[in-house]
Amino acid sequence: MGTDYYPKKDGHIEDGLLIGFCKAAGSITVNSAVAIGATTVSGVVSVVQAAFNNGVGWATRAANTNDMVPVVFYGIVKAVGSTSVAISTGQSVVSDTTAGRVTNLAVMDATTTCTLVTNSGTGTVHILGMALQAATTDADEILILVGGAR
Repeated sequence: MGTDYYPKKDGHIEDGLLIGFCKAAGSITVNSAVAIGATTVSGVVSVVQAAFNNGVGWATRAANTNDMVPVVFYGIVKAVGSTSVAISTGQSVVSDTTAGRVTNLAVMDATTTCTLVTNSGTGTVHILGMALQAATTDADEILILVGGAR
């Protein structure tokens, strides 16, 4: 594990919109990004473990299929930086390919569609939030503002 820039704290740091009525549509790792899952008839939000760049929230507990899991949609959480693409303070971050990690987008150009969480769900990139600290070494633990600076 790399440098921890915010020691003695884990998981959810600051109260924001923490909603605790999401249903896991599959296995979810604690402290990792989640994406909106398939519609369910139970009247609750369904979430799945986020793949690269489709995270919209942060799970604060591990979950198995059909478990209820609290998800941070806006707030400060501790994440692990993946510096395959360096993360600077203030940059937008997306979910990485490894659970619990976030990364910066390598290139934002005319061929990259950057879409926020839209009603239609279209687009190729969902910005998870903003890095409040830089990840200078792979696996640095940093604070991110989920839902911020989109």
